[in-house]
Amino acid sequence: MAENKKQESTIENIKKDIDLQELKGQDPEIVYQTLKSAVQEEITPEKWDKVAENSTIIKVVMPEENEAEPWNKKDGGVIKENLDDALRAAANKISQGEDKQQNAGSKRIKFTVPFGPGELESLKGQGESAKNYIREKIKSAAASAQIDLSELDRGQKGLNFKNMGSRSASIKTTGHTLLEALTEVIYVSVAQEMNPDQVKGACEHNMGTASNTGMQAGNMIDDMINGTGDEVEKTQEGFTFTAG
Repeated sequence: MAENKKQESTIENIKKDIDLQELKGQDPEIVYQTLKSAVQEEITPEKWDKVAENSTIIKVVMPEENEAEPWNKKDGGVIKENLDDALRAAANKISQGEDKQQNAGSKRIKFTVPFGPGELESLKGQGESAKNYIREKIKSAAASAQIDLSELDRGQKGLNFKNMGSRSASIKTTGHTLLEALTEVIYVSVAQEMNPDQVKGACEHNMGTASNTGMQAGNMIDDMINGTGDEVEKTQEGFTFTAG
């Protein structure tokens, strides 16, 4: 864990040292290679490749609620990536001219939960003890991001999950707190290698929130009747959610 945090902070330090304005508008691959070259001045290429590919970073996107429209709450999200993914994401944002200050008013609150290769091995097959470990990591990461921990105790009707670069799956979590939902999604996706649909199925089964019909056709018919099928919004993190 300490190694992952060191690499993450290295990425942030490199971004501060590089003239980001110079890279604005350039091809994301060029920006990525520039960042990677700078990172490897501090970390040997061999060490970076080993850590970057074998680490896992869970990016949590907090739910968002408009006080004027409390019924229109956007679900939270979970993105699973590694350090190399994080570097590419940083390169894309720099290429597009984004930075935290420019987007402070529109960005949804996020925090990251890093896992080292040794941690992943130790979590596999450990059930509730692994979930307890993950709960503490979530709370620690949220506290470090200065998020009020009471936010984790709020009820959560759904979470969107995606692996970096994949489409997302919407996981029904009604009846569970945000902390419980995040714990289950992270446990299934980290301790067990699964694609988004498999994560959705396993999580909903474990939490007892799966649809009674379990039929995609039935869900599609419901969407058409209720009008939610066409009312989707794409967030900055690549998730979609029904607006109704």
